[in-house]
Amino acid sequence: MEITPTHPYYQQRLLGVDYGEKVTGFALFCPGQDPFPQPFGRSLAQGEKLCQEIAQLIKNEDVGRVVLGLPLMLDGQEGQQAQKVRHFGENLAKTIAPCPLSYHDETLTTEEAIHRMKQSPRYNFSVCWPEIDAWSAAIILEDFVRMA
Repeated sequence: MEITPTHPYYQQRLLGVDYGEKVTGFALFCPGQDPFPQPFGRSLAQGEKLCQEIAQLIKNEDVGRVVLGLPLMLDGQEGQQAQKVRHFGENLAKTIAPCPLSYHDETLTTEEAIHRMKQSPRYNFSVCWPEIDAWSAAIILEDFVRMA
């Protein structure tokens, strides 16, 4: 991914979050420094504990912005799941302030992560389910930076 110094997130460390009710995946990316977003693990925490984990990640990794995946329906509308993510995002934004929080459409990121794993010798051309959420977070970041 070619990033120039005029890109709005040039040299800014970004944390991608693929929020889930059971598992939340993370990815990191510094456009202009890193060649592409990298999966960065997952968490099984929920609620305030998850918000605190993310706040600690922001501190430890010197993150300048959090990008939270928003699960829109295929027609672009927000459904019940998107409302749950927005509610989580409101609590997260309070916990991580002053670090900014952005939402980005995460439609079909899991399917894309599955496809990429099946194409990769790193995963023996199969899906590694424990890493799927982190890969989805990486794809959210990739798309977010590309669309900026």
